[in-house]
Amino acid sequence: MVNHLLIFSLFFLTSCISVKVPLGPLEKMKDVKFEEPSQPYTKLFTETSDFSWISQKTGNTIAMLSECESTRMSPKDLAMDTAQAIDQLDILKSEPHTHKNLQGHLLHVKGIVDNSAVEMTILTFQDAKCILTLTYGGLEKNYASESSIFENFKASLVFP
Repeated sequence: MVNHLLIFSLFFLTSCISVKVPLGPLEKMKDVKFEEPSQPYTKLFTETSDFSWISQKTGNTIAMLSECESTRMSPKDLAMDTAQAIDQLDILKSEPHTHKNLQGHLLHVKGIVDNSAVEMTILTFQDAKCILTLTYGGLEKNYASESSIFENFKASLVFP
């Protein structure tokens, strides 16, 4: 039960990055191409992200959320804003990140969610009109075991 609550909490955390409450449906980034994460990940259907997957082995999650709405927040500010929901936040890495000519920010953090130690990577990218956020996270003890799957997913991304 605790593991399911933690998974829900992490997924909720990864999907709570809107910079303001929309009055209607948000436009999503179109034509993003990628290879879905490999096993043990399976697709997770939710209305709070564009795409998401959960590991059947560890409970780690990978999620992608896009919003095409103007914002004055930088990719770094967006990543930091997302991470603020983690208690006892420990920033392991915070640096500019470029992926196939798209500028963004990489944030790697540890902390506590629902009394459990967690670890998460948050990548935010911004083009002329859209923000794209990728997250990978789970229990701290399981994070490293599947990080290569997230790295392969990230490498497969092609932006319009």
